[in-house]
Amino acid sequence: MAGVLLAFDDVGLGIQLQELLEGLGYSVTWDAQQASGPGADYTGQPDAVLVVVAHGGGSDSAITAARAWQGYDPAPGIVVLGTDEAGRRLAEAANLRFLSTTAGGAEYKQAIDGAIAMRYAGQLNKVVLMRALGLPSTGDANADAVMAVRVARNASKELMAETLRAHAREYVAATDMIPTLRELRGLIIPEVELVAKLNGSKTLQRAVKLGPLDPWQAGKLI
Repeated sequence: MAGVLLAFDDVGLGIQLQELLEGLGYSVTWDAQQASGPGADYTGQPDAVLVVVAHGGGSDSAITAARAWQGYDPAPGIVVLGTDEAGRRLAEAANLRFLSTTAGGAEYKQAIDGAIAMRYAGQLNKVVLMRALGLPSTGDANADAVMAVRVARNASKELMAETLRAHAREYVAATDMIPTLRELRGLIIPEVELVAKLNGSKTLQRAVKLGPLDPWQAGKLI
């Protein structure tokens, strides 16, 4: 049973959604104290967190809270709730799922399940990467890198696309980990040829088409 945390201080909405989501089969907790993100003493492990953006999108506090939740380990899926188009625009600009507070049960289920499925696609960092690929961290950075590159070759296209979607126009440069990966035989020849071209002069949407890897495999490597 997936666990959902309602992280906002709207009492009426909290009561309404707890009843609705429990009826959909979720384990639901409502905790207004976590509305600004997970507190220092918070130890829960929700699969999804719902935050509420202010009417008119006048404040980005919900987005700030969502970012804090994305940095939590393990990161939950995030759904931003709101009442108007301004809230939707604010959420979408932050690459977050948005749902109207007046949506029906089927829409809530679709949004929450989708957020949980892509819960590790919100950030580009080692902790999130290893969790996304279902890998344990060994404590050996080199071994972890080799293992991650190998497993990422078989990652789902959906996970890769969602992870990189917000970075399409950013420039891509190979990191100083590449020589180590080559030394440890962590890269296959086509991957070696691709990373040699990643010098920071190409955006992501161009880098995945440089070859010799096909764009999907290039995206997974990046």
